[in-house]
Amino acid sequence: MADISSMEDPEFSAVMKSFGPRRASPKIATALEYRATADAFIGSLLSTHPVPDNVVETKYTITSYDGAEVDIYHFIRDDGIAKKEGPQPALLYAHGGGIVACPVDTISRTLATQQASEFGVQCFAVDYRMAPEFPFPTPLEDCYAALKWLVEQSQSLNVDPKRIVLIGDSGGGTLVAGLSLLARDRGVSPPPAKQILLYPMLDDRSADIAESRPDDARSQYFSSYINMIKICWDAYLGTSTGASLNPDVQPYACPARADVLAGLPPTYIDVGSLDLFRDESLAFASKLVAANVDVEFHMYEGVPHCFDLIARDIQITRNAIENRKRAIGSI
Repeated sequence: MADISSMEDPEFSAVMKSFGPRRASPKIATALEYRATADAFIGSLLSTHPVPDNVVETKYTITSYDGAEVDIYHFIRDDGIAKKEGPQPALLYAHGGGIVACPVDTISRTLATQQASEFGVQCFAVDYRMAPEFPFPTPLEDCYAALKWLVEQSQSLNVDPKRIVLIGDSGGGTLVAGLSLLARDRGVSPPPAKQILLYPMLDDRSADIAESRPDDARSQYFSSYINMIKICWDAYLGTSTGASLNPDVQPYACPARADVLAGLPPTYIDVGSLDLFRDESLAFASKLVAANVDVEFHMYEGVPHCFDLIARDIQITRNAIENRKRAIGSI
């Protein structure tokens, strides 16, 4: 079996060593246990990230498909970006955490504010309701309600509805990819200008595939996390499985299972070579290309899932942030 440490980017490996001896992940049996663990872990990583002091926050409350209220946090730089005349581009952000953890209000606010500060584009972060309390389709429908609200209120929000970018990391990538399909099929007009998927969780079968390849370095790296991925998918899909879902809704829940990808917005995807989601990200990108969707794909050698949160100051992370900034700036 391959020595995973020898496959890591040297800068990333040095950061990992600075944390001390590597510890096995905790034993997790339920989605709520996963939430507590993920919130604590991601929260500890983000506590070392500088929180931009040049970003203004406003909270809006919208009504989702079932009449429930959902919060949207609006972040915008308080410099010339906010003062520009005329409609401006915007990000609609779905946070990561396996659709189970890391809500905007308590954990992912830092990431949303960084996007607004670094990319120079206003960011609307959806605090969607999470599984297991709210399985599919609720998290996705909350994001869809946010997109519709942003389009409908674009004039009052100084947003150009033709330049709305959907962006999501990890589990947020599940929702963004599903939202792009939903927006296309429900005829949202104007359609999203781009979707940005950061190491996205796209395939409910990925944990089973990883277990079937015990010699795969990524399986070794994430062997203790495979069960967590299963827990997240089980929580999101509720009483169903990806295979048992009604074919009419299956692609929205499990984007990797979508067969018809034509008509989706231009897509940006990045993922680490040691990420368990590497192959499904590459496969999704290939299916998009086959459907004549413009795709920009980046695979960063020697880094795993959430590499940019773990090692913010290494060159690979700086490259990734610059590439994301350029992709957003192109709309």
